[in-house]
Amino acid sequence: MVKKILITGASGLIAGTLIKHLLKNPNYDVYGIDKHIGLSTRYQLENTPITEGQQPILPSKEKFYVCDITDENQISRIIQENQIKIIIHLAALLEADTVEKINHINCYGTKLLFDIATKQEHMEMIIYASSIMTVFGYL
Repeated sequence: MVKKILITGASGLIAGTLIKHLLKNPNYDVYGIDKHIGLSTRYQLENTPITEGQQPILPSKEKFYVCDITDENQISRIIQENQIKIIIHLAALLEADTVEKINHINCYGTKLLFDIATKQEHMEMIIYASSIMTVFGYL
């Protein structure tokens, strides 16, 4: 049975690598969301064939949503309509002009995502990891 996986922060470095890995496994149907879609991800979605040999390397445009994790209605719709079973939460805001904006995304957005997910009968698992590049000294 194919498991539907939603990756938040999908245009990030770690999420992008994870997506490419998961798409090589026919047991996973991968969806991605990100508010701040990076130029590289957008370029790849629009200009790169989605297969490498016979293996997909990016989710199709129909499975990649530009979405803010604080948008309760859109997050709920994406999870419900696609019957997402697993969420891998990697979305985080690195920089903003105020601490409040960072907390709104990173704290409120994460709590909201978890609240929505735990109300879904079909949800099996939520995986949460910090993937902010600043932790590793890249910024």
